[in-house]
Amino acid sequence: MERSFLAFALYIVIFLLGMLIMKTGLQWLAADNIRRVLEKAADRPIKGFFTGTFASALMQSSSAVTIMTVGLTSIGALRFSQTIGIILGANIGTTATSEIATLHIGSFNIVLLVIGLICLIIPVKKLSAIGAVLFDLDVCSRQ
Repeated sequence: MERSFLAFALYIVIFLLGMLIMKTGLQWLAADNIRRVLEKAADRPIKGFFTGTFASALMQSSSAVTIMTVGLTSIGALRFSQTIGIILGANIGTTATSEIATLHIGSFNIVLLVIGLICLIIPVKKLSAIGAVLFDLDVCSRQ
């Protein structure tokens, strides 16, 4: 019992230390241009919602998006009113990501795989991103 409590306490300390380190790093990075981008991305609740959904789908973790949002709020880069849409969108984005992973694409698996691999090879950033999504859809649909 004591060992479990000590392990739990250690993990909490590591988590809080990680939050502190992230906050410090965000303070260093949060220049005026980043603040402007964040202001535009979440100035209205619906934009914050879509920002949170996209970030959660991109990072595959609503917890990471939530922690980053709290960190950005604590350094003053985001207002509390902006965080509500972002956190709600992050949670819905995680749900949407898991739903996409359960899709049965059927006979399009080979087509998605080939198109995804071709797009991944092309050195254009947007095409590589599309290729990664198509490739991931194919791989996830096989499991």
